[in-house]
Amino acid sequence: MNSFFSVAVVLIVAAVHQASASTGCKRSLQSCNVTDEATGLRTMIEYESCTSMCCGSRIYERDIYSQCCGDKDTGLPYNPKTQHCCSWPYGKEYEVHDKTNNTAEFCCGITLFNNTGGGQSCCNGYFNRPEVFSHLTEMCCAGNRQFAGDTAYTECCGDTSFDRRYSSCPCHDGSVTVGIPKADAGCCVSSSGERSGYNTKTQMCCGGVGYNTTGQFCCDNAVGDSATQMCCGGVITDVTADQQGRSLSCCEMADGTTEAYEQATQICCGGVIHSRGSNVNDDLTCCDGVVYNKSLGDACCNGEPYLSQDSVCCSDNVLPGDGCCGGIGFFSGSQACCNDEISGTGLTWPACCTNQTFDAYTQTCCGGSLHNNPINPSAAVEDAVIHTTRCCGNFADDRTLIPYDYMSSLCCNGNIADLGGLSWATASCCGNNVIDPSYLPLL
Repeated sequence: MNSFFSVAVVLIVAAVHQASASTGCKRSLQSCNVTDEATGLRTMIEYESCTSMCCGSRIYERDIYSQCCGDKDTGLPYNPKTQHCCSWPYGKEYEVHDKTNNTAEFCCGITLFNNTGGGQSCCNGYFNRPEVFSHLTEMCCAGNRQFAGDTAYTECCGDTSFDRRYSSCPCHDGSVTVGIPKADAGCCVSSSGERSGYNTKTQMCCGGVGYNTTGQFCCDNAVGDSATQMCCGGVITDVTADQQGRSLSCCEMADGTTEAYEQATQICCGGVIHSRGSNVNDDLTCCDGVVYNKSLGDACCNGEPYLSQDSVCCSDNVLPGDGCCGGIGFFSGSQACCNDEISGTGLTWPACCTNQTFDAYTQTCCGGSLHNNPINPSAAVEDAVIHTTRCCGNFADDRTLIPYDYMSSLCCNGNIADLGGLSWATASCCGNNVIDPSYLPLL
């Protein structure tokens, strides 16, 4: 053991009994990793905590006033009655300052400063060395001293200051959005969690970024230029100079890309854009990827064009009619389709009653049964049928429905009630009875 360590041990042992007896300190041996200033070598030495202390890798004789400013490895000894211990533990920095008669002095990190004027504070940060700042011209943002400017409008955004009249911190992530006032700012969040600020008065959000509502558009989370692009199936597609300003549509090309085309002069068919004829009679239509002259048909059935004004496509076959019934074409204006069966022709109002066809002009279907509509013998032949028959009963169960004439009766709670001379236009139900509301007394 070298002379330095020998002397230290001797001093410790000699003072142990005296200190323990005079102070009542409970004897305790502790270890200190002492550094030899001459060689830089470190040696673990035991010391008596009642008479000594380990501070800054050295053993010091303890008196009733001495303490360690810091820790055993990097601290400094000091007397708390006559000195200040100023420290920044994260950076393991410590400084001892002599006390004065000024009661306004205090530590900020390792710095001791005088706050007699009262306009200063300490900006404490865990990772940044604490600094003194002025309330009048500066502010503390997450441990960083920042210029405050007009403090009435200055705020912190993470560790940065900003003027909320001209900038904002909309996403609260420490990123300042310059040029967008706080009152107008919003935060765009993408599906992956990326954030950015945008102006809620002039912009909208698209894929985590703001875009101008005038001159731009959003296409499946991507921003496009309205003047030179368009959105086709979630893909931004370029528009040629001669197409700009025209009414355009999208064509999915054979190679899977998309192109813009003008419907007035072009047609998209089978992944190819074709020019329409200059003559209106040469207009084209697309049928299963093949271009035909529109005179051959305006609709497509199993790869063949047909005219939809008098034909219909049923089970991949072109048939006369305007509708399909069991795979057969029929004309809905004069025929009815019931259970895939077509009624005969000549019906004025063709309709279905359960599984049978009937003419709703001359009959009424109630509960699956047909009832003839009454005839007015004094009317002209073409107006002889009276269409005042309705159904009454429980409409949840068609079997309960029976016909009645709404000119002479009312259906009240599923029961037919005679009007008894009251007008059908003003009468109403009260329970199962008929009343005229105009005669009810005013309450």
